[in-house]
Amino acid sequence: MNRRLDIPTGLMFFLVFLLVGCASVNPPSEHSGLPAINAKIQISGQASELPANAGVQRVKYKRRGTVIAQLGQGFGFSYRPSLAENESSDQTTFPVTITLTHPPITQADGSVTRITQWDSVMELGKVNHSVWIFESERMLVPGSWYLSVDYDGQSLAKRHYVVDTAATPPQKLTSVCSADESRYLSGLARDHHACCNDNDAHACFNFAWRGVERSGDTLGAALYYGRGCELGDPSACRFAGRLAKDQQQKQHWYSLGCELNDADSCQKLTD
Repeated sequence: MNRRLDIPTGLMFFLVFLLVGCASVNPPSEHSGLPAINAKIQISGQASELPANAGVQRVKYKRRGTVIAQLGQGFGFSYRPSLAENESSDQTTFPVTITLTHPPITQADGSVTRITQWDSVMELGKVNHSVWIFESERMLVPGSWYLSVDYDGQSLAKRHYVVDTAATPPQKLTSVCSADESRYLSGLARDHHACCNDNDAHACFNFAWRGVERSGDTLGAALYYGRGCELGDPSACRFAGRLAKDQQQKQHWYSLGCELNDADSCQKLTD
């Protein structure tokens, strides 16, 4: 089943149900009469519409930290809703409200919007795709965008996207705790803040692994792995040793990891 909604702002939303076979639980409101529903987000990122196959709409996702705003492209996620434990219903489709929170956008009439909402439906037991495609120059606005599927007054599935208007290369980090948090997804920004402001060792590791090294900045990743190691995360010590430039540095990080009972670091010391 494919339903396409035209949004007055010029941005089109494609709500796609694919016949194919990370979770939140939405409890029912006291008087709504709707059952509680779980939803698992399966894949999220930059998105583009593919040619339909046997009448079924398809979406291609590309996992990336920053979504590039360009006409004909967009962002979104797929999710599979199901009834919560001990719930039952004869219905297979349920009403939802789609909420998009975005940077200020100036409309054709001069008004400025920051939130766009509209009503739609979701189908249980199938993969639902919520995808925004940029169709208007007015919508090509950089910043933080939040796409949420709301059910019975609460968010059932939600994702944050950092949108940019150009494919700028990742910021290369030359010192620890120097990253611009606004350039990262909210989860990574929280990891960076916790690493640098709360001395959270595991947050340092997460930021280095998920945010910095995956962007291709191995020098910057090594700096954050090193901080995580010094704060007591054994995995950070092992990863710092892996990226170290010389044998003396490798020995230093692996020794610290071994002291923290990381078996792999201990093994590296004997290799």
